[in-house]
Amino acid sequence: MSSITDKELIQTIMEAGNMTAAADKLFVTQPYLSKLLKESEDKIGTALFKRNYRSMSITYAGQVYLNYLNQIEQIEKKMIADLSLVAQEKHGLIRVGVNHTLASALLPTVYQIFNQYFPHIKFEFYEFSTTRLNQMLKNQTLDIVIGLSVQDENDFVQEILYTDQLYLVVSKNSPLYDPQYDNQLVEEPFPTCELNNLPLILLPEKFSLRRQINDVYFKEDINLNLMYETSNLYTAIGLVRKGYGNTLVPITGMNTVSFNNCNIFSLEGDYFKVQFVLYYLRDKPIPSYTEQFIEHSKEIFRKKSQEFHFRV
Repeated sequence: MSSITDKELIQTIMEAGNMTAAADKLFVTQPYLSKLLKESEDKIGTALFKRNYRSMSITYAGQVYLNYLNQIEQIEKKMIADLSLVAQEKHGLIRVGVNHTLASALLPTVYQIFNQYFPHIKFEFYEFSTTRLNQMLKNQTLDIVIGLSVQDENDFVQEILYTDQLYLVVSKNSPLYDPQYDNQLVEEPFPTCELNNLPLILLPEKFSLRRQINDVYFKEDINLNLMYETSNLYTAIGLVRKGYGNTLVPITGMNTVSFNNCNIFSLEGDYFKVQFVLYYLRDKPIPSYTEQFIEHSKEIFRKKSQEFHFRV
C-alpha cells in the first residue's frame, strides 16, 4: 500500500503541473505515480485531472474531491483532539438515570461526585420509573442507572453501592400503633407474621421496590393486602400520616420526612434488606472516566449511606 495519500497526490500534481515533475517531488517514478492516479480515479469513478500535451489541470470533480479530503482531514484532527481531552478527563458525557421516587435522596450525592472529581465532564440526569430507565439503558440513551437492584436482567452489570432495609410505617388507626412511640422508631423486633393481611399503600409493580416487597411476601408465605397504589413513596407516607393504611419504606430518603401520627418498625432478616446499585450495559464499552465515576460512587455512597436516618 502506498504511503502517498490522495490529498498529497492531487496537491502535488496541481503544484508541479505535470506527472514527471510531480513524481520527482514525491521521489517516485512517473509510471508509479500514473498508476496511483488511475487507482484514485477508478475509486471515485471520474477523472481528477485533464491531460494536456505537456501539462495537467485539475477537473471540477478533482476540486470537489480535494475539498472533501481537506474536510475529512480537519474532522480527523478534531476527533483526535477531542479523544485526547476525554483521555485526560477534561471532556466527556455521562448520562445518569435515577428512579424518580428516590431522586431527591440520591441526586445530591451524585452531584457531589461530579463536582468534586469530574468538574469538566458534562452530565445529564433523567428521572423516570425503573422500567423506563432500564429500557433507555438498553437503547443506549443512558449510560448508567442508580437505584434498587434489578432482578432477571442479565444484560446489566450491577455494582453494589450500599445495603438498606425495609421499615414498616403504621398509621395511628392501625391496631399495631402505640401512642408512646409516636414519630419514633420502635426498637423491639417486629414479628413478620403481623404483616399478614395488613392493609398497605405501595408503589405499583413497575417499581423495583414493589417487586421486592412482593418477593418478601411470597418467601414469607404471607398474604399481601394491597389497599392502594401510588407512584410516589412520599404520597404513601402522607396518606399513612393521615390515618390511612400502612406502608413499607427504605431508610434512604427518609431524613426529611415527618412521621407524626406514625410508628416505625424495623424489619429484621435478609429478606427485608434492599440493595442500592449502580448498573450499566454488560456488552457496551465504557470510557475510563465513566469507570472512575463508578469507583468514586461506590466509595462515596458507602460512606453517605451511614448518615441516612429517619427524622424522628
